[in-house]
This record gives sequence, structure tokens and C-alpha cells, in this order.
Amino acid sequence: MGGRCNGTKMYCKTDEGEKIKYVDFTSLYPWTNKYSRYPLGHPKIITSDFEDIHHYFGLCKLKILPPRGLYHPVLPYRCNKKLTFPLCRTCVEEENRNPCICSEEKRAFVGTYATPEVLLAVEKGYKILKIYEIWHFPETTKYDKEMKSGGLFSDYVQLFLKIKQESSGFPKECKTEEQKQEYIRLYKENEGIHLDYDNIKENPGLRSLAKLCLNSFWGKFGQRLILKKHSYFHETESEKFFQVLSDPTKVVENFHIVSKDTIQLEWSQNSLFPPVDVKTTFFIAIFTTMWARLTLYSVLDLVSTDCLYYDTDSCVYLSRDGTKEPILENYLGELTSEISPEEGHLVEFVCGGPKNYAYRTLTSETCKVKGLTLNFVNSNIVNFDAIKSMIARDRSACKILTNPSKIIRLATHSKTYSREENKKYCITYNKRVLLDNYDTIHYGY
Repeated sequence: MGGRCNGTKMYCKTDEGEKIKYVDFTSLYPWTNKYSRYPLGHPKIITSDFEDIHHYFGLCKLKILPPRGLYHPVLPYRCNKKLTFPLCRTCVEEENRNPCICSEEKRAFVGTYATPEVLLAVEKGYKILKIYEIWHFPETTKYDKEMKSGGLFSDYVQLFLKIKQESSGFPKECKTEEQKQEYIRLYKENEGIHLDYDNIKENPGLRSLAKLCLNSFWGKFGQRLILKKHSYFHETESEKFFQVLSDPTKVVENFHIVSKDTIQLEWSQNSLFPPVDVKTTFFIAIFTTMWARLTLYSVLDLVSTDCLYYDTDSCVYLSRDGTKEPILENYLGELTSEISPEEGHLVEFVCGGPKNYAYRTLTSETCKVKGLTLNFVNSNIVNFDAIKSMIARDRSACKILTNPSKIIRLATHSKTYSREENKKYCITYNKRVLLDNYDTIHYGY
């Protein structure tokens, strides 16, 4: 189902004794691939005589009832083309912002989840109403950190993690020879990887390649197979052309006359006849994203209502003197600060929705909005003050951003051209219920 992303507070400004911290996990998905438990072999499909859910490891289709009053729900539920985490199915489907008065039957939802996620949900107050089917894996594997063995992808991750770390160079704090040797020793002790001293040199290109191999590896196993395809046919290939047109396993969507003797056909595979690909297995993708969500949840659960924003592998939260907060480290899967020591910490934060936020540190200001290129001109229109003003005064207001030379690709004619493009920026927040004090709660809270 992917990662969880949302803002929980629309606006926050620090008082005395408070700091806003922005942390993220170091290579969360590679860490998951290396250290987490994965299924092996084929599942045993169970449709009756179910034992307690604790006895299974795999996938489970069930009807489950969320609790009331949980600030960070556990189980995802996809509706209205969004990944939500509701406490009431009916309220989230109807986007009901009034207090929930739905019955248990209307609040409960049916879904297919990995069993570790279900176990955490039960621990947090969810009630399993009915189990429909379980795919249980008797065989599993997990990396043993002490023995430095096991795990489904540990060798792969070790290989490219070594390349990535070496091509990153020594950390800034490693200035003396003793500090550099200590860095190598500690990395070996924590990750089981021996870094070659002579290879530890900054190499941005090699580092980028290694990082790509680490982060994109698991996604190939869950790649969609039914995608639009383009085929070209010359007039001498009319037999092949009509063969595709009459094939019931294919859905022809469009055609384009390229020249007087060539035609282009747009088609996709019929969903009733999915192609076979031995390189894909959705179990890998399911468990990778599930373990990543649970890892992020451990942070959300710790910071609780002090959480301001989260996105897949990162969290922005309000830190107060004397309260518990995550520990920061520099190794794979550990949390590190996104804010440089020179900037200190965040002092003010504003959120306009998922992938839409801005903040101020002790020395600078940053604004990030997915889908908008915040160049010099656009940054004068959409910035921290603009988002803050829209949140505080008029959440229905919109701002128009103009790109006078947007490059457009016309696939049907294999041409590119430029034109003026206008984009509308608005506050769009409908994955949680907004309260009057800039706080939010989940549907059905």
C-alpha cells in the first residue's frame, strides 16, 4: 500500500523550552530489506478452522473494527484514491467532518494486510470481527546481526551499502587519522561491513548509483505488469496488425497514422489475462512497505500528539524539555536530523497538506510543495508567509502560478514544444479532520 504521508498539525510555533525537530531514517527501505523478516517459498492457503492470528506469518483478509480515540491509527485503508488511516470506514468514505455516530458495522472495514501489521493493530485496540482467508508462510528468513548471516537480501544490501558509504567520503567530524580509523571500526561493528580506507573518497556519481540500487531494488518485485504499450506496424506487417486487433487478451485503446505506410497502435493487456513474469512477486513489495510503515509508526507512537508531519521515512515533531523523543544515530535504519547544525532547529512550521509544507529555522526558510517548481518568481507567490496566511485566514483561497515556457511532449507525433502553463495552488486537506486550533484528528476519532 505504500508509505504513510500526512500533516497532523497545520501550524506550530515554538515557545520557550521547545524545539521543532525534523528527522528521517537513513535508507529505510534498504534497512528493511536487510534486517526485516521475509517469507520464503509458497504460502499455505487457509480458509477455515483459523487459529489465533499470532500463529501465522503472511497475509490475512479480514474484517476489523478500529478503536476510538487513537491519534495515530495503525491500519491503512485506500479510498477516494488516497491512502488513509481512518477509525471509521463510512466517515472517511463520505469525508464526514462531524462527530462520528456510526454503528460498529459501518465503522469496520475489510482489507488484506500482512499479519505483523494486524498484530500491532490488535495491540492498539483494533478488534478482529471476521477472518476470511490467510496465506501463511511456514518458512521465513531474517538477518542475524550477531552471526552476520541470514536474511533474504542482506548480501545485496551489504554490497551496495559498502559502495555508497565509501563514495560518501569520511564524515565532516572525522578530521584526524584516529577519528577516521575509529569511524571504520565502528561501521564494521554496527553494520558488519569493512570499509576500505583507500576507497573512502567523495564520488557523487558512484554514490548516486549505489543509492539508486539500494532504494529501487525492492520495487521491481512489485512492478505493475499491465501497462500501456506502443507498437508500430509497417504496411507489410498487416497480418500482425490485425492479429493484435482480434486478440481477446489485448485491449486496443487508440491508433495513430504515423506516415502513409506506418501505423502506431496503443494497447494494453486484458486484466483477465495478466502476463506471466518470473521476476515479480508482490509479497516482497507488500512486506517491504509494511515493515517501513511499522518502523515509522514506532516514532509516531513515541511522539504521539507532538507530531506535526510525517512522510514515509521522516517525521517533524515538537520537542519539549523532559519529554521522550527518538534517539539519533548515523547508521543504516537509524534516525538523523534533516536540519544542519548551522541552522539549529525549526522554530515555526506550517502545513497545507501532504507533500505541502514550509518551515523556518534559526537562520533560514524552506518551502516544499509537490508538483510546483519553486523558482524565484514562484517563490514570491508561494512561500512560508503565503501558506501561513492561507491557513490562518482563508483556506479556500487559491494562488495562480504561471510558467511561460513549459515543455510539453506530444507522444502521438513524437514532438516536443513549449507553451504557457498555469497551476493553481490551494490548501487541500481531506485525509484527516481539521479542528479550530490547527490540530487534526482521524475520521471516526
